[in-house]
Amino acid sequence: MLARTALVALAFAALQCHHGEAPHGAASLAAVAFLRAGPYMDQWIDYSRTATLEDVIDSPERFVPVGRQYPGFGVIDGAIWLKMQLTDVPAGARERHLLEVANPTLRGLRFYCVADGSVTCRYETSMLEPLEGRAVPHQHFLFPIDFGTAGGGDIYLRIDSDYAITLPIFVWSELSFYRSDTRRNFAFGLFFGLLLAMALYNLFLFISVRDRAYLYYVLYITCFGLFFSSVYGYAALFFLDWLGGALLRFAPFFSLATSIFALSFARTFLLLREQLPRASRLVDVLIVVHILALPVVVFAPPPIATKFANLLPLAAIVLVVYSTFAAIRRRFRPAYYFLAAWALLLISVSLFILMNFRIVPGNFFTYHGQLFGAGLEAVLLSFALGFRINSLKEAEESARLMALEEERRALAIQQRMSASFARFVPTEFLRYLDRENILDVVHGDAVQRHLTVLFTDIRGFTGISERLGSEATFRLLNQYLGQVAPIIRAHRGVIDKFIGDAIMALFERADDGVRAAVALLRAIESFNAGRPDGQPEISIGIGLHHGEVMLGTVGSPDRLETTVIGDTVNLASRIESTTKRYGTRIILSDAVFRALHDEFPDIREIDTVYVKGKERPVVLFENFSAYPAAERDRLQQAQSFFLAGMAYFRSADLASARQNFSDYLERCPFD
Repeated sequence: MLARTALVALAFAALQCHHGEAPHGAASLAAVAFLRAGPYMDQWIDYSRTATLEDVIDSPERFVPVGRQYPGFGVIDGAIWLKMQLTDVPAGARERHLLEVANPTLRGLRFYCVADGSVTCRYETSMLEPLEGRAVPHQHFLFPIDFGTAGGGDIYLRIDSDYAITLPIFVWSELSFYRSDTRRNFAFGLFFGLLLAMALYNLFLFISVRDRAYLYYVLYITCFGLFFSSVYGYAALFFLDWLGGALLRFAPFFSLATSIFALSFARTFLLLREQLPRASRLVDVLIVVHILALPVVVFAPPPIATKFANLLPLAAIVLVVYSTFAAIRRRFRPAYYFLAAWALLLISVSLFILMNFRIVPGNFFTYHGQLFGAGLEAVLLSFALGFRINSLKEAEESARLMALEEERRALAIQQRMSASFARFVPTEFLRYLDRENILDVVHGDAVQRHLTVLFTDIRGFTGISERLGSEATFRLLNQYLGQVAPIIRAHRGVIDKFIGDAIMALFERADDGVRAAVALLRAIESFNAGRPDGQPEISIGIGLHHGEVMLGTVGSPDRLETTVIGDTVNLASRIESTTKRYGTRIILSDAVFRALHDEFPDIREIDTVYVKGKERPVVLFENFSAYPAAERDRLQQAQSFFLAGMAYFRSADLASARQNFSDYLERCPFD
């Protein structure tokens, strides 16, 4: 689309060259307020720069028609002579006419009026001439047309310039000129005011959001405005006294500076470094070339400076267009707005540069089109920057939401993994090791704690498994473990491991372990009651011991297992095995009994045993809280006979012991 628009613009520029032209010849000023002089002029180039006015007047055959609205000569090494014949020139100061050369960047300019072979007026000036020293004080070159009493004559212009020459030349009635000049200055005021407003607005945005795209845009707009001020003569109004001869380098310098910041802005706006690194590298290289060329346009001979000041920006335009379409192909939405903002300006600047090289004709569109393009671009780029920021914020918000969603998913996975790990390594076990999660556990972690260890297993499990078979045994075992495991957790216990039909659990408080043992027996009663007829009932024994244990990890670095080891664990296992010999369900050691904080009336001492490897005997206690209520009441009522029998037995008074045990059995035959 941009290519089609450019072709249309070129065609329009070419048509403008011929539109409104009069046949070549004398121009009549009768009742004429404005005349575009180009189509009426003849030209000759004095490459030796030695011809005088007399030489020119005596050699009319050297001249050829200009044939263009705005005479254009490109970069030329020579003096340009222009000739124009005027007729019907009104006489008198009140009807004075002015010739305007609307190119303020000329190094030297001579103006002659010749009537009947005599010079009736002459002026000589340059862009470095202060305004008060010119024929008419103005940033453009203005000359009064004065043929004396004659009604017409010839105008001659000799022009010297070090840069590309395009000459918008007009003839005005004085009143028409000042009216037009007022409108023109007002329009330029609006234009420069717009650039200033956009620069300040985006400068404040840069200070607010700290996005370098805004800073590059501000610098680009500022340099572009200074370039235009030189091309259209306003720089001379403000900077001539300050810069002097350096003003000759003003336009080339800011041409390159504008191009540098335009490339920097495009690179940042289009996110070339992130999305198009190849284009970004090309932009970086071209920026470096521009920077290296800045001293050239300041110090090199003007023809060389002019070529740099025109060719490098043209290369920048090509690269910006390439980068924009590359960003569009990657579906970068702000690039569409960027292209819309730049389209007219890129075309008009390209036409201006091509006009400087005489590739396209000079006319109002090619000479002033960049003003319209720059004004429109300044506004649209601000909109594009706003859209870009919104797009980046939307992308950032979308990325943030995606990150949050991913974080939620990761957290959910982590929670599921933690829950899964907790089935193998309980959270309480990690707390014992002072670790937050399973990832913190390493080979060799260990800690000593005082805990109550509970062992329980199914009595006669081997016979049950032989009777049921493997599949049914697994089903029964999982049903049983699923019934008792929640009870242990409900009493703040930690299941350390399942050992076949056996369970090893840990409790920080002995009271919790004893209550859990009673709850397990009652749960088994409910479990058996719910089993189908003909299915074997389950009976369990429980042993508890309290003491110092070592908790930690064992194994190899690539295969670990958490475990609890120590004499306390071994003794708890042995105590559980004695429940079969004593015909009881729950047996606890004297260490557990001493560690209890609450009163447990259903606990009684049943024996004192010596354990291999232990110097002191272990006193065993039974907890009969899980007995049926009637049996439990009778046991409590006959407790005195049982305790007396135990005392007589220890004192070797066997007769008294036998009598008390007999009285006990009469009351509790089920024990």
